[in-house]
Amino acid sequence: MRGTDGEPTGLLKEAAASLVTKLLPNLSVDDTYELLLQELATAASLGLTSLQDATDVGLTQNERAAVLRAVEKGTMTVRYRAPLPLEIGVPAEQIAKYAVLRDSTRDALVSYGFAKTILDGTVDAKTAFMLEPYVGGGNGVPMLSQQDLNRAVADFDRAGLQVEIHAIGDGAIRMALDAYEHAAKVNGPRDRRHRVEHVEVPAAADVARFRALGVIASTQPIVLLQTSSLWRITLRCSGRSDRPGPTIQSSSTMRELSRRSAATTRVFDGSARRNLRRRDQADA
Repeated sequence: MRGTDGEPTGLLKEAAASLVTKLLPNLSVDDTYELLLQELATAASLGLTSLQDATDVGLTQNERAAVLRAVEKGTMTVRYRAPLPLEIGVPAEQIAKYAVLRDSTRDALVSYGFAKTILDGTVDAKTAFMLEPYVGGGNGVPMLSQQDLNRAVADFDRAGLQVEIHAIGDGAIRMALDAYEHAAKVNGPRDRRHRVEHVEVPAAADVARFRALGVIASTQPIVLLQTSSLWRITLRCSGRSDRPGPTIQSSSTMRELSRRSAATTRVFDGSARRNLRRRDQADA
């Protein structure tokens, strides 16, 4: 980011952070295992007995080794649901292997069965994909086209895998719902329980679609603490404070999602997974 004087502020947002993180040394398996133990202790202190890792890239080799070591040593104190990456053009044979992995780990401490992708960014960085422009221009850019998203979701849905899509802006939320609707049309009816993660700025017209499509709204109550600042950004997306388009996630929006969604889940989008990937900057 640059200040009003055009000079760099030192703040790196979203993908720009990779300019630094890619230069830091990778953690070893031992480092990752020790960090995992710390996070498991934190989970235990909070009374958590199961965790879902909702990153979009799946477990790295070191992370997988650390998790398996914890299982073997009896130090895995939670049920851990690990992610699969939702990608475009994955061969049917690979998706079938994912389904076998799901079936073979249903009752295990470490299980699989859902695929995750990130569709947009965040409101404060103006990278969440919106139906109408932000003040100053730009709607944010979705990371996938609707056609590619439809194809990927339908492919994984066909194998019976649950899909989770990170979607914050009203444009991205609508794309996610459209993709789930497309999958139901091409693959036929069943109890899917796909999810939209975050759902921070849903269009009012799309709230009822969650229940109609059997989609879970996965929300974070911590967003309520950011409501005032987010209102200033999002309600003025088109330069107007009175436009009726997006409905920022508030206590009333959560109630409406609870009433109109197939289900809602409150999740903590915390630092545990980020800590597992933490680099030792002091030794860099």
